[in-house]
Amino acid sequence: MLETVIWVQLIYFIEIGQKFGVMVGIIDIAKGVLSVFLAYIFGLHLGWQILAGILVILGHDFPIFANFKGGQGAATSLGTMLVLFPVPILIALIPCGIVFLIKRNSIITAIVGGITIVLTLGIFHEWLLLGYAVAVFIFIPIKLLIDSPRRRAIETAKSGKI
Repeated sequence: MLETVIWVQLIYFIEIGQKFGVMVGIIDIAKGVLSVFLAYIFGLHLGWQILAGILVILGHDFPIFANFKGGQGAATSLGTMLVLFPVPILIALIPCGIVFLIKRNSIITAIVGGITIVLTLGIFHEWLLLGYAVAVFIFIPIKLLIDSPRRRAIETAKSGKI
């Protein structure tokens, strides 16, 4: 997950510059953190906190004011997970770092991170959070597929082949 976020932010660096790319990443992660953290602060049950996470991801991915054409949701998802299950996220950083140093491949690293988070939640018997994590990890590639025609059209327009 973290490597996916880093890869998406790299695209922002290329498109809009490093300064704004970092700002976009921080804002996207903060959206996820804030939505779930507010639900927690207000004393809402874990199910409502998870719903807050789902809604902020959907709002990021399908914003009404942008004709439902939003981002991938990786950074926002990471923000929700940092609040919902910070220990598995921190544990996942270890194998992610090792795999990335060896392979230099963000996709393999993201898969290892996702598996580590799922296994850690299973070991901790956090079944509701495990379900949330699995749903998010399944949704991100689906969103990439949904957006692929739009991304291709953008790339075609940038290359001047229209």
